[in-house]
Amino acid sequence: MIGRKREVGELEKLYGSGRAELVAVYGRRCVGKTYLVDETLSDRITFRHADLSPADEHSVGLLRAQLDHFYSSLLLHGMPPKEKPGT
Repeated sequence: MIGRKREVGELEKLYGSGRAELVAVYGRRCVGKTYLVDETLSDRITFRHADLSPADEHSVGLLRAQLDHFYSSLLLHGMPPKEKPGT
């Protein structure tokens, strides 16, 4: 990856910290955020969730759509079905 040395180093540092870490990667659309995480951590990720863009849904119902999408990600990663998170 070109020009991502600092970001790769930060992800590697957090991964090797020996503690549970939550990392939020944000920025403009289509700049390589998902690619950066996938390439840096490849097979070491236990759970990764890419949220919906506000452009993906009308502003009305966006929170519900985000929660439904997150719940689906949890199920895909092996969580037993439970009550969906509410708004």
